Amino acid sequence: RPQRPSHRGKAQGTYDAYAPGSVIATRDSAQMRSGEDLTSDRMYEIKAGHLCEVLGQAGRRLNVRDLETGEVGWISSATKAGARLVQPAAEDQAQLLAHSASSAAAGQGGTSDGSRDIDEV
Repeated sequence: RPQRPSHRGKAQGTYDAYAPGSVIATRDSAQMRSGEDLTSDRMYEIKAGHLCEVLGQAGRRLNVRDLETGEVGWISSATKAGARLVQPAAEDQAQLLAHSASSAAAGQGGTSDGSRDIDEV
């Protein structure tokens, strides 16, 4: 298994670098936000095990496309302390979902008021 570069960010702990186009799976629930900043609008909650395509990265924040809905937003890849919140998806699972995402309808929105916002951890 290839090693991913790890970076230490100023006051952001350690986080992994993910290449654009790579597919990741959430390890816990995550809040998809409209912007990179943690104060940007919440779009909806992504459940643990959900697959996303990485579009870009800014520190521990990932710009991703939800492979089920086609929505684009930002999630955290790690907590401030460096605990990983995402991981590389299994290759066969990523290929299957990437193929089905091309025909998925964009849409599912909304937020759940009781959801845990891991961006604030």
